[in-house]
Amino acid sequence: MHYALSYVISSRVVDRKTSFLIALAGLLPDIDALFGFHRWVTHSAVLAAAAWLPLIAFAYAKKKSRVLTLSALATLLYMMHIVLDVFTSPTPLLWPLTSRAYAIAVDVEGAVTNTGLAPNVSVRIVSEAADFSRKHVVEGPIATPLGIATSIAVFIAMLVELFRSSKH
Repeated sequence: MHYALSYVISSRVVDRKTSFLIALAGLLPDIDALFGFHRWVTHSAVLAAAAWLPLIAFAYAKKKSRVLTLSALATLLYMMHIVLDVFTSPTPLLWPLTSRAYAIAVDVEGAVTNTGLAPNVSVRIVSEAADFSRKHVVEGPIATPLGIATSIAVFIAMLVELFRSSKH
């Protein structure tokens, strides 16, 4: 899902070929899994800002509009990954300011009756100690049902867009 959503957003800003590449920035926080970690410092919005903002500032100062656009877009996609992860499990998004990992659990239930809608919304913020220990196995879903559905929808939208552009 991270790549599919990153592609949708980037394709609104840059051309299709560039979108295929720049959307990879939306996957970068999970590079930690290759080293036996997950939800490690690569999932810190604080460190991401510290790493990306100098590049954006440099591009802005040098009036390099293409570099500025790509840097800002890559930063947005990277940060979006971290924010989306907060809705799935505890994520150390504020490390090193705090050694806590945070998650937001949102449940929306309710009923539709002949008198109207009766929603029941529950929002919980979960906080636990960030676990930066190395794992022998990094487990977790490679794809969730929602991620697969989102990816299929994005793929169909891409096909429609390609079909429409080929007719013009």
